[in-house]
Amino acid sequence: MNYFYTFVEGIPKAQPRPSVAVRGKFAHVYYKGKEFKIWKETLIDQLEKMGPFFEGPIGVRLQYLLKRPKALKKPTGPIIHVKKPDVDNLDKIILDALTQASMLDDDSQVSKLDVEKWYTGRGMKTGIFIAVRTLTDEELVFDPMFDYPLEINE
Repeated sequence: MNYFYTFVEGIPKAQPRPSVAVRGKFAHVYYKGKEFKIWKETLIDQLEKMGPFFEGPIGVRLQYLLKRPKALKKPTGPIIHVKKPDVDNLDKIILDALTQASMLDDDSQVSKLDVEKWYTGRGMKTGIFIAVRTLTDEELVFDPMFDYPLEINE
């Protein structure tokens, strides 16, 4: 089984919504914001140096450590993050970076995705833990989370 994990220090940024500009007869899609681009370049740079190439279906686990607001005095350890940015917007940039760093052919290879958002504990750095692995044969068999009828009753 192929396995890789790392911590990328920085302030995680969400992928912004694309903007479209029409110039003449052509439409151009672009993303606003320098911070997003800097974060993505940081991710790609670190992943290119360290990561192996993954083939087939893979699983990805992400743990975001986001800046703790000063108003949160207690507890002093990490606590769950339930505000913006949304995990789907945070994840898109990571999956794109894995692809652009040549660790994946395409982010469609990701069949399992486990995501957590946390406020940092006192003295902790902001960033993201990234773990990528090739799925085992046992994981490629469908196992329903709960019972449901396999036949449609009309």
